[in-house]
Amino acid sequence: MGRRISKDRIGKPRNKKNKIIIAVEGKNKTEKIYFDNFDDGKKNYSITIARGNDTDPMKLVRNLEKEMRKEKYL
Repeated sequence: MGRRISKDRIGKPRNKKNKIIIAVEGKNKTEKIYFDNFDDGKKNYSITIARGNDTDPMKLVRNLEKEMRKEKYL
């Protein structure tokens, strides 16, 4: 028989942070710096940047979808 853990040692499950994924065109780093200022680690969310090197809206959406698959949201 295995070791038993008392009920008072079992904590509450951790709350997962909500995740915000933002698509940016990536020609410069200002978008990432701007949105990183919102993510100070004390919020109940985290921010991920789906960076691309294109200004084409469809390519931005594809980069966003790729990041969402990587994060297992699709």
